[in-house]
Amino acid sequence: MNLELAGARALVTGGSRGIGRAIVSLLAEEDCKVEFCARLASHINKMEAEFIAAGYSVKGSAVDLSIANAARDWASDAVSRLGGLDILVANASAMATGNSDDAWEQDYRIEIACLRELVSVAKPHLQNTAKQRGDAAIVVIGSTSALSANAVDAYGAIKAALMHTTKGLSRTLCVTGAGSDSLLRARGA
Repeated sequence: MNLELAGARALVTGGSRGIGRAIVSLLAEEDCKVEFCARLASHINKMEAEFIAAGYSVKGSAVDLSIANAARDWASDAVSRLGGLDILVANASAMATGNSDDAWEQDYRIEIACLRELVSVAKPHLQNTAKQRGDAAIVVIGSTSALSANAVDAYGAIKAALMHTTKGLSRTLCVTGAGSDSLLRARGA
């Protein structure tokens, strides 16, 4: 597959397993420089070694995104190492279900607050990329849990809030006309 991403610089949260690992793999195979974060250093080190051995430019970092400003600090360092940014993928999730205070806090922190931190760092770099190359991207991974509820559940509710937040970002960061200083072109927003 050729998505014409060769040379692009990407950040991916939650990149060591499942959907996140698949995203990192696809971006690496497209010849992107990828920085990803996840919680467990053991997963990260193994994955990073596999990608480097295959000739890909991939660097992983152990980051606890539930800690305030952790996403901001990681993104700042990663963008500096990459020398800019073309793609931001917010994939990490606490996946905390139920109605406990901890579930609500973890889901909010890793879905909504983390996205705000990432965008605060990424926005000027993505705007620069969009001006230079004509396009940049923020991708936010959601869940069908946002669409229905059988009980009060932090995960589904926060995923619904994430959908709302992402839609708002697309409206404020997308190009709205020729000569706009906005960030992206809307695609299905």
